[in-house]
Amino acid sequence: YEVAMKEKMLMRLERDRMKARVATLEASLKELQDANKEPVEPKEQVARRTKKGHDSKLPPDETVNPFAALDFEPPAVERFQLRKTFRGHQNSVSGAAFHPRKPILATVSDDLTWKLWSVPDCELIMSGEGHRDWLSGVAFHPHGTHLFTSSGDATVKVWDFANANCAQTFSDHTQAVWGVAAHHSGDFVASCSMDHTARLFDLN
Repeated sequence: YEVAMKEKMLMRLERDRMKARVATLEASLKELQDANKEPVEPKEQVARRTKKGHDSKLPPDETVNPFAALDFEPPAVERFQLRKTFRGHQNSVSGAAFHPRKPILATVSDDLTWKLWSVPDCELIMSGEGHRDWLSGVAFHPHGTHLFTSSGDATVKVWDFANANCAQTFSDHTQAVWGVAAHHSGDFVASCSMDHTARLFDLN
């Protein structure tokens, strides 16, 4: 099993390297084409696009952790029991996260999908797909209104529950994105990638 998993990971790494090379070549080609032909946009159109959103302010370094003062009773781990085992995905489950306010569990998988499950009954609430490669990480927005997913396709996606669609896709990474996390303010989402970078995205 370990040998098979190692071979699988090596194949994925090689595939990601090839994808990154292709993406770099395509970007270079596009830059050359754009340099030869630069379309002129009307001033009204440019002004309208720049007013789409505003930059969020980064919180100061002395910001107090809103959860630091909370006190929780330690769970009685010795009384924990297995409640249910079920096949929720068609491939390996690579990440899981609990909803910040409701008894809902989110899972992501190598089968290119994410799913929401009720807790503790584990009934399927919602599922989504849109990534072109395996999913690696998942996180909820602090308000519970959106879901963030990271993937081997080098993107981070923002899923809107109210409209049941993908609200935004961040494609700044050049290789597989391994993880994603939301800031407690709800204005930022962070990601880490195999391209040796960590990025902070402004959701506004």
